[in-house]
Amino acid sequence: YKSFFSSCQYKKKSVDTRAVSLPILNRFLIPPPITLFQPKQLCQPKAINELKVGRVVVVTDRHHYNMLGILVSVSLQSHKDMTLAVLVLDHGRQKADSPPPVETLDRGMLWHQMLSLALPYQTFLPEGVGGHCLLTLGPTNLVKVTKHTIKCDANNIIRSWENRLIPRFRDAPPSQATVEAVASLAELNAKVIESGCGITGELECVRFAIDHTNFELNMSLKCAQEQLNRWVPYTDIADFEHEFAIVFDRKQLERKLDELKYQVSYESLSLYRDYRQKLQVLQELKYIDKMHEVAMKGRVACEMGQNELMITELVMRNILTDLQPAEIAALLSSLVFQAKTDVTPKLTETLQKAEEQFREVENDIRMVERQFGVTDVCKKEELNFGLTEVVYEWARNKPFADIMVLTDVKEGIIVRCIQQLNETLCNVKDAARIIGDPVLHSKMEEASNAIKRDIVFAASLYTSSTPIVIGDV
Repeated sequence: YKSFFSSCQYKKKSVDTRAVSLPILNRFLIPPPITLFQPKQLCQPKAINELKVGRVVVVTDRHHYNMLGILVSVSLQSHKDMTLAVLVLDHGRQKADSPPPVETLDRGMLWHQMLSLALPYQTFLPEGVGGHCLLTLGPTNLVKVTKHTIKCDANNIIRSWENRLIPRFRDAPPSQATVEAVASLAELNAKVIESGCGITGELECVRFAIDHTNFELNMSLKCAQEQLNRWVPYTDIADFEHEFAIVFDRKQLERKLDELKYQVSYESLSLYRDYRQKLQVLQELKYIDKMHEVAMKGRVACEMGQNELMITELVMRNILTDLQPAEIAALLSSLVFQAKTDVTPKLTETLQKAEEQFREVENDIRMVERQFGVTDVCKKEELNFGLTEVVYEWARNKPFADIMVLTDVKEGIIVRCIQQLNETLCNVKDAARIIGDPVLHSKMEEASNAIKRDIVFAASLYTSSTPIVIGDV
């Protein structure tokens, strides 16, 4: 909590720029998250068996929308590294080579996915004599897998296409296998157009199993499909692509604006929620006021190196003032001792009552933290009274050898605990100075001097010239 009284920096979250939904003409939605759903479907054994050479599929890639194609090659390392080679129909050479108008320039994958859902692009009608091309696609470009197959020489088709990609063979005629495959595909495409029922209405498609374990994804797909069915009829308008481009560009700018606003807002801070929760805790405990000004308790907490709230509450409730210096040192050891022990300390009646007060203060703090959702309490801040009797006897000037028989904790851990305890005593002494409590300040000074002796605060056991008396051996 000390960081809330001083300047602190927070790491910004990385903003996910992928759209979940974007209206077309303020209503039309983008396709469901096929980038997550489709690859998982294609890794099913049934899907892999269906993706054979000659299978008729429906693909969408850039300006090729919902095109029937013949699968001529499948390269599969994993469902994420699947590569498909598909022979599709295309416009004639002159139409395919001409640059698109301004309205149809590439606006990215999202633009093409959304445009492919509009009614004018549900089927493909080649212009002129028509042509063909070989597309290299990924699993997200695959829209449907039909049950229809066309016999073809896939290797011959691929060699013919790759040969015509060489500039000097560009005008070479396609191979006979390519011509026959394109003719069969064009005939099938003509039947689909004549039926007027669309691809799914004319051709039977393969249905894959649904992953019912991902309920959230299935529900989002269902909702997206329902909204798509509701608004897609409104896309059957003249010059839809031009009208949609205006809306798409505006929505993209609005989306970018929202992202920039989010990035400069407090909500983009990765620790902002934790900050707000702990700020509410500090306000509830009166460490800061409603104007976020640091109060007296907050100034005291600033002096603490750790356990800020616990020590401040002990000081402000005057729990330590009525205790003796040795008792204060013994009880405060519960804030720094972290080791485990199987020995139950034998405490005096005063120490037992004070221990109950310590635990009551801790419970009050934890209750407020739980009230505002702060649950990440560090284990170091949990009270541990396992070394209370040892520190109490050490502060009463007993030899180190005598206090060793009171516990099963190792000597090094005891020395380190007492050294850390001295730092805590100094912090409490500074807190007493701030609130103007000379009695507590004096007792903290005495407690610090009582534990700073002999082997615990020796500069070195090997280089010190002063004899150190550990006790009778």
